[in-house]
Parts: sequence; C-alpha cells; structure tokens
Amino acid sequence: MATNNYIRNSIPITFNGKTQSIYKWALETKIPYTTLLQRIRHSKWDLKRALTEPVRHKEKATVTLKISKPMLQQLINEHKSDIKTLLESIIRNLTL
Repeated sequence: MATNNYIRNSIPITFNGKTQSIYKWALETKIPYTTLLQRIRHSKWDLKRALTEPVRHKEKATVTLKISKPMLQQLINEHKSDIKTLLESIIRNLTL
C-alpha cells in the first residue's frame, strides 16, 4: 500500500500555478486517478484539457423483452438451460 501511495504521490503536475500529484488532482477534480493518468501519460492530452474536461459516462442500454411464460418455458426446455443462462445468452447476442 505504501508503494502504491508513493507512486501516486510522486508525479508532480503544475496547473494554474498549483503543483500537486496526479492523485491529489484526481481527488480535487473528481476525475478518477486512472483516467487522469491515461489522459496525461498515454493519450498525451494537454494539462488544461486533462484536468477540466468532464468524464463521459457510457450510456447503458435498457432492453425490455415481452415474452409469455409458456414461451419462456418452451425456450428454456429447448435450450436445456435455466432462466439466468437463457437471459445471459439473449443479452450476449443482442445487436443494438
């Protein structure tokens, strides 16, 4: 744990006249540490963009399937699986 904190605290970043670690910038900006690290080190974003651009959250798809109980039971019987396994299979094969 101490090593982890040392690494997080050992990368000084100066922005708008203030110098602190990426870890502390993450706490201050509410941008996840790994996101900031990715933006600055790997994606080569400039500091202003990395520290001020909001994190985009991926939208989660919601699908409603209307199926009668007899039809569901028939599908379960045909595929020899339980409801959870059947639903996971349906979800895996959805094309949005």
